[in-house]
Amino acid sequence: MEIQRDAPIFLALVVEDLERSVRFYRDLLGMEEIKRVTVSDEKAVRGGFSARGFRFRTFRTGPLALKLVEVKGTPAPTQGLVDSHRGVRYIAFTVDDIDAVHKRLSEAGVAFSSDILPPEPDQGVGRLV
Repeated sequence: MEIQRDAPIFLALVVEDLERSVRFYRDLLGMEEIKRVTVSDEKAVRGGFSARGFRFRTFRTGPLALKLVEVKGTPAPTQGLVDSHRGVRYIAFTVDDIDAVHKRLSEAGVAFSSDILPPEPDQGVGRLV
């Protein structure tokens, strides 16, 4: 088996409010929407995807294809830091101007868990939030 190097890398996030998440990734971050799908209860069960139907919308930026999934009766959110649960805990994007992006997202009502942190060049890490 060999991974197709030019194919997108898919990441699915289960969200509570699909439309709100779409506004964030599409309208605030500028990701391109490439697909909309609704999966029926019957197909979800038959395919072994979920115990109930769901819908998703997929967005693309660079090699990433981000699938936002809203399940009927959305499961409870996981909470905590990176050491509290298994699985995906965050998604990161590289931006040209972190100060401008932070300001624009803050003005749009996005809450951050920290201020912009200083770079750590010895660890290969730039400024982040």
